[in-house]
Amino acid sequence: MNISSRDCDHHPDKKIIVKLSANTSFVAVGSIITFTARIRNRKSKGILTNAFLFNETPTGTVFVPNSVTVNGFPQPGASPVTGISLGTIPERVKSVSVTYQFRVVTVPSPAKISSQARLTGTLVFSKGRRIPITVLSNVVTIPFQGACLPLQAANNGIVVRQGEGIKSFIKIANPSRNTLLFKLLSSPKHGSLKLLIDGRYAYKPKHNFTGKDIFTVLVIDPICHSTAIVRVIVLVRAKCCDHHHKSRSSSCSHSQSSSSSHSSFSSCSSSSSRSSRSSSSSRSSHSSPSSSSSSSSHSSPSSPSSPSSRSSHSSPSSSSSHSSDSSYFSSCFESSTSKTCTEE
Repeated sequence: MNISSRDCDHHPDKKIIVKLSANTSFVAVGSIITFTARIRNRKSKGILTNAFLFNETPTGTVFVPNSVTVNGFPQPGASPVTGISLGTIPERVKSVSVTYQFRVVTVPSPAKISSQARLTGTLVFSKGRRIPITVLSNVVTIPFQGACLPLQAANNGIVVRQGEGIKSFIKIANPSRNTLLFKLLSSPKHGSLKLLIDGRYAYKPKHNFTGKDIFTVLVIDPICHSTAIVRVIVLVRAKCCDHHHKSRSSSCSHSQSSSSSHSSFSSCSSSSSRSSRSSSSSRSSHSSPSSSSSSSSHSSPSSPSSPSSRSSHSSPSSSSSHSSDSSYFSSCFESSTSKTCTEE
């Protein structure tokens, strides 16, 4: 709501309110739209006199004669296009309700009906001060049912762990609500992709690849004959190493020179035999009580790269044992609404 006033010392902008609504969410040629404007004079400490309500004819419509009512009473001959006289609206009046109708005769471009009401009048105060005001209502926009509105494409982003697959779907704004078709334009260079015509897809990176992979999809609206291109950016992250502790990446990959390295490696290994050997090495190299209590997750709590330190991303069943990374990260994907894992 906007309001203008000639008096800089007075601020009635939160005192006079005009709220506009419509009786329908979709329209078609021939539809009759009933608009309702509710006007409130909230504690302005003044009386609104010579009040008129205006509403210009929305593009694609015509005014329905004799459709105006004020507080339920018909107002023959009145029109919001030329101004509906409301007379005087005292302070603290709960609301004044005004209705009027427009008929849809053509489909404008873009295919929607937009309307806004405007109230004019003069606020008169007890000491004789008079303030001319103009108050605008909210804008009401009603789309056409089955109208062809453009697709709104944006980059899609997903996160996947090294060597693990992911299933998702192409995301795009579809204001026309038509059934869309999806066609692969460019394939990912560092992984395999299977795209279905309804927008669902399955992606898996190459065995040792980490980094960014990209593919593009053409989205088609066959009813409105419109298209859009979606760019999907895949971030493939290392399976075992915490990005907050990059200094430990070497011990996650190949180093086995110390017992702590064995412990870190065991949390990353997909081999159950290597995991069990590292677990026993970890237990023999730590004699503190905290180490013995964490032996079931085969690493000490101080190891940041251990899956047990990421229990918020895993299911309860996987938090106690991680002999297979595949089961851990699969449960991580399934527990996320977007079917992806995000790091803390």
